[in-house]
Amino acid sequence: MAFKLILTAAVLTLLTQDCVSHLEDVEGDNEGASSGRCGLGGPASLVMRSISLSQVPITIVVKNSILNEEEKTYKTFVADRGILIGAMTRLAMTDNSFKFTYIVDLNYGPFLESVNGVAGNPKDHTYWELLVKKPGGSPQKTNVGIGCYIPSAKDQIIFNFTTWGGSEGCG
Repeated sequence: MAFKLILTAAVLTLLTQDCVSHLEDVEGDNEGASSGRCGLGGPASLVMRSISLSQVPITIVVKNSILNEEEKTYKTFVADRGILIGAMTRLAMTDNSFKFTYIVDLNYGPFLESVNGVAGNPKDHTYWELLVKKPGGSPQKTNVGIGCYIPSAKDQIIFNFTTWGGSEGCG
């Protein structure tokens, strides 16, 4: 028991030192902005790379309801209990035909801006709607976005380019 406690404390110390040293490299007052380096290098990367995660298969469908273009379907996976944006990033790294961009809102997290070069536009009231179709079910809106949604096995994730009404907002 004492060994586990010491080992845990040592790992946490190394991870904390790694983050602190990276944050000290950042100049100026970032008001809580991350340098994007914490936990991605040094001891943290060794811990992260040594973990073997099970893979949950999902399908991503890109649909443009405005132009009625042919849907594009992609097979990928997410780590068990992993978030959708992780699967999207993995897919973009392995399939050049899938691309996406997002912005990070400090209060609400990642907001999907574009998929495969098509961007939403507030003036045109267009956006990318996130729908999920469970096996045997029908597509449903999610109550969270790409940074919080945790896909289940065989989920069909649908990115639907569509419009919203004047007072609805794109939620």
